[in-house]
Amino acid sequence: MHLHLPKPLHGWREFFGEVGIIVIGVLIALGAEQVVERFRSEDRAMRAEKRIHDEIDVTQLNELERVAIRTCLTDRLSELAKGLDSGRSHWDAVAVVNIKEMPKLTVGEIYHIPTRVWVTDAYDEALAQGDLKDMDPKKRAQLAPFYNQTRHVDVLNEEEQRLAASLAPLLMDSPISSGERAAYFATIARLDRLNALIVLISRQLFGRYREMGYAPTTAEIAEFHRNRTGEKLVAGWRRRYGSCVDENALAELDPRLV
Repeated sequence: MHLHLPKPLHGWREFFGEVGIIVIGVLIALGAEQVVERFRSEDRAMRAEKRIHDEIDVTQLNELERVAIRTCLTDRLSELAKGLDSGRSHWDAVAVVNIKEMPKLTVGEIYHIPTRVWVTDAYDEALAQGDLKDMDPKKRAQLAPFYNQTRHVDVLNEEEQRLAASLAPLLMDSPISSGERAAYFATIARLDRLNALIVLISRQLFGRYREMGYAPTTAEIAEFHRNRTGEKLVAGWRRRYGSCVDENALAELDPRLV
């Protein structure tokens, strides 16, 4: 028995030629699709980095504030510790400027610390959606420890708020037992440690910020001075904390800011 292959209408050469054209067309289409997807992925990475950069700028303001007021907080804790050691039983509340967005406190604060949002939303979202896979590998590697430290500061700041509130009874002019005095000393020591840690991490983040290439441009520095942004920041901090605010904190972030 002989098997005969069916003959194409126009011959095998024409048949393979047509198949080849189809295959090449499919390959070109797949390649074009990959190019388009690559472009989209790079665009997502670029947009994600812009959002992350903006988010980090907000964090930098929080860090600047903590470095600027470090002495104010240290001095206040030292005053409380010395007062407890001498048997003092009453301290004035710290004057706090009322902010329009926040209700006035019913009970004054004996130890005033800033409550800030240490945001990580832009980074977390980009990481979850895979938008960072086409970011520069070095930059991607630098962002991870930066945000780990930012989250750590957020936890420390929350602990500060809880401990600061626990000092409120010192505003009452009433006797303090030896056990209560020891507990207050322990709280003040922990608050002092927290303040030092937050300042230390803030300074480390200043360095990471520069390493990632996010330092202000020459044009941004010029606008910063033209708008007197630094003076306004320091003035705002001094309204809340007094003359103890260190304006040289700006120079620690970038010497061009002062």
